[in-house]
Amino acid sequence: MKCKRGAFFILYLILLVFAFGALDIMFWLNGQGKIQGALVNPGEVLKVSHSYDLFELREKVLIFESLNSVDGSYVFGTEEFTNSFREILIQKTSTDSLMNDFILEGIAIEGKPLDSVPDNLFESRLYSEDSFVLDNGNLLFSRGSIGKEIILPSGSLKKISFPVRASFEYSSDYSVTSDGINYFLEVL
Repeated sequence: MKCKRGAFFILYLILLVFAFGALDIMFWLNGQGKIQGALVNPGEVLKVSHSYDLFELREKVLIFESLNSVDGSYVFGTEEFTNSFREILIQKTSTDSLMNDFILEGIAIEGKPLDSVPDNLFESRLYSEDSFVLDNGNLLFSRGSIGKEIILPSGSLKKISFPVRASFEYSSDYSVTSDGINYFLEVL
């Protein structure tokens, strides 16, 4: 006759699994009505994403308006044209309400929120002189990296909630070409 301890051990394991499963279900049922937790609302992230899309569309419109506003005596592809275009773009961007609202609300540079906005933010950070380059008749420029920081609250203050801080960094590179009559903008 062989040892039958192995058969009893399997029965013991099956009973132990059922007991822990029942205990887990009992704790879950008991806590259903007592624990209140609130999830973070992702609506704020969607609002920022939508605002960013509007911001980029408005920026492209301002780029075309700035290109068309450059003095006709400057030839596309020259330093004078580039400098004049940059100045007009900075002026239009800094005075546009949609652009200002998006850029300045919750501004963060290099991941750190700012309490006050630098005076020369548009000239030195967004559209710096170094970021405008002429390359084989193309005007290449970029919008400098700048960010937003928002706090995502939960839906209810009465429930257990942990606010989540979200940071966004955004920048863009552009290429402008011309056929002598029209300007063509490409996002790189």
